[in-house]
Amino acid sequence: MRPHTGDARPVEVEPMPGYLDLITRASTVMLGAWRDCSSCGLELSKQTLLDNAYITWTEIALFFFCAFLWTQIRRGLTESLFQPLAQWCRLPPKDAAKMPESVWKLVFYTMSWSYTTYLLFFSSYSFFHDPPSVFYS
Repeated sequence: MRPHTGDARPVEVEPMPGYLDLITRASTVMLGAWRDCSSCGLELSKQTLLDNAYITWTEIALFFFCAFLWTQIRRGLTESLFQPLAQWCRLPPKDAAKMPESVWKLVFYTMSWSYTTYLLFFSSYSFFHDPPSVFYS
């Protein structure tokens, strides 16, 4: 640790890069890594995916439909339940703006935790007694 000499010069701070700078730098690095990756196993990974993943157009459409439906449910709950609840609780504007997101996280994680608890403790899966069974057929 250096002793304090009493010199009160201002410390120069590097300016925070903007989103455009972030995207430009990240894409440059990723494209450079992509070009340099001639024998890093990318073709093997692609072939393994094509050999073992059987995804139909119906499944792709179902994925996008579920993502759209999930977004609409979230929007509907935020507008009709979470924002009125924040107003009913008379929260300050700053907290009221954050409340819908916080309640949504509570709902999502409660559902996820409950489903995981059901799978681990109340179903016939033997995760605790035989962990490799996850990889069996």
